Amino acid sequence: EPQVGLYRHLFVFDFKSLYPSIMRTFNIDPLSHARAGDDAITAPNGACFDRERGILPAMLEELWTQREEAKARGDAVASFAYKIIMNSFYGVLATGSCRFAADELAGAITEFGHYILRWAQGRLEERGVRVIYGDTDSVFVDPGLAEDCPAAEARALGERLCAEVDEALAEHIEAEYGVESRLELEFEKCY
Repeated sequence: EPQVGLYRHLFVFDFKSLYPSIMRTFNIDPLSHARAGDDAITAPNGACFDRERGILPAMLEELWTQREEAKARGDAVASFAYKIIMNSFYGVLATGSCRFAADELAGAITEFGHYILRWAQGRLEERGVRVIYGDTDSVFVDPGLAEDCPAAEARALGERLCAEVDEALAEHIEAEYGVESRLELEFEKCY
């Protein structure tokens, strides 16, 4: 639940393209959807996925690379187009008009999203900061800094804290699921 109030030095940490990153990390694909097995990747909703790279995660890898290249060129239109295309991969898996749609696939993506956000909240709270709000792909963090803390100092703390959580999440995903994390927590803003 959101923590109502006025805050100074509020950090916003955002998971970059969360749903496509989840699909890339956990190999969520109609053809990799598998029965439970010793080596399967099991989503929080119980859906299982093979470890052999699926078609959609491979396509997302290529689109991700193209988006990063567009960003590096300063091509905001292409970058946005790639982002929308990547996000549509979840949409087609969640709509009944797509022949590849399946509640288990869409549910695996959203449940991994919830899991990751809750994990990040727990990790941040272990560090002594408070998450006052979370939405689909971001968390709003009250670091508890004094009102007179210089903005540059607050921002530097936010960047360090975000990088620490991002690194810890990658280690957690590797240890828990045996896969390389393609999730990226970014320091978006400091209000």
